[in-house]
Amino acid sequence: MLFMPAPFWEFWEKYGRFGFLGMGLGLVILGVIFSFAKRDKRASDVEFLSTPVQEEEKKKINAEIVVDVAGAVEKPGIYRLKSDARINEAIEIAAGFSSQADQEWISQNLNLARKLSDGQKIYIPKKGEGTPSDKSSEVAGVFSNLININLASQSELETLSGIGSSFAQRIIEYRQKNGGFKTIEEIMAVPGIGKKTFEKIKEKISV
Repeated sequence: MLFMPAPFWEFWEKYGRFGFLGMGLGLVILGVIFSFAKRDKRASDVEFLSTPVQEEEKKKINAEIVVDVAGAVEKPGIYRLKSDARINEAIEIAAGFSSQADQEWISQNLNLARKLSDGQKIYIPKKGEGTPSDKSSEVAGVFSNLININLASQSELETLSGIGSSFAQRIIEYRQKNGGFKTIEEIMAVPGIGKKTFEKIKEKISV
């Protein structure tokens, strides 16, 4: 048997067991750290795939519309804009109003905050030109004598046969909630507007 001096045994009795205990705790802590490191690495390797809803939202954000800006603007033409663009953005991309623009008509009739729709024509009248509905075009919700149900004001909608103030308000609420009408037939999805009413107005409305 290996002989150890008395001081050594005294030291062992006093501190040795604590040393082993410390080593054991150290190994446990290292094991926990290593386990978390491996878990983080696995988590970082996971590829998060977009859900169908996220993909649909991306499509909406990236969608484009085409509008025709004409009349008293600096650069009339056909322009591409984001699907959620407003009239003021169409005017800006056409380099703004020209010096011939009828500013009085603009201040009274042009809602720059109104959303645009694909294929819309915006006509800005010149001074002294007057404001016939076909020239104010879809800015006022009217184009070629048709009421654009995506853009028309409540009073314009009320000019349609069978559409009173209540139905006009429902039409506006529906298009705001659903991002506008895709077809004229969709107006029958508005509560209270059925096929009978649609038959009366179908020749007088557009989208």
